[in-house]
Amino acid sequence: SLSLMNTNAVIVHMTGTSAFPLTHNCMTIGSAITSTSRAKKRGTDLDSVYTILKCLCDRNRLEILHRLSHDRSYCRALADTTGIDPGNLSRSLSMLYSYGFLRQERGTWRTYYETDRAAIHEFLMRVEEEICS
Repeated sequence: SLSLMNTNAVIVHMTGTSAFPLTHNCMTIGSAITSTSRAKKRGTDLDSVYTILKCLCDRNRLEILHRLSHDRSYCRALADTTGIDPGNLSRSLSMLYSYGFLRQERGTWRTYYETDRAAIHEFLMRVEEEICS
């Protein structure tokens, strides 16, 4: 089934912070997992680990994480040094940030990113726990 919903509250509930300023409404059209859906009963923890691993199974995203683990940078500089298209790089940064693998610092003119090593470590421990439990 399809639904139309304001996702600000969902994003805040799931992550503890809003990916968007709360002054803007973010509407999503799509399907939803409810407490009675079969996907929830199958084990969304394993499903979410799978989804995040799919995100990490991209050479460009792994290179972004690697470069940002040595020094913080911003989108245009990363695009210049990696040769990744700035639009694709921006989407990858957004995705990696949304999964918690990057820290973000907003400057006056640029947004700087750096790899959050602790978050990656916690995620890999979660992967081990999900697979081995």
